Amino acid sequence: MSKAYTVTIDLPEDDAAFVDALLADGAYETVSDLAATAIKALRNEDAAADLTPTQSEAVRRTYTSLRTAPSTGVPAADVRDQLAAYHRERSSGGP
Repeated sequence: MSKAYTVTIDLPEDDAAFVDALLADGAYETVSDLAATAIKALRNEDAAADLTPTQSEAVRRTYTSLRTAPSTGVPAADVRDQLAAYHRERSSGGP
């Protein structure tokens, strides 16, 4: 297990109320859980920011295309079904 660090932070009242509401709603068990999730999201955001110029341009073109002609996209249900089929195939030792 990695070493744990204790950190104390000062939050504005509205942010503290937001954290309290998330804990009260059961979205997170502890402030540590919430902080870990936030840190993971920031890491993912940083990783996404590391796209090459070619990748960024491909994302921009695809986004623009879908905004212009939404019918050219693949419905979310189809993507979910395709991913589920792929996962089943990979889990069963398929190609």
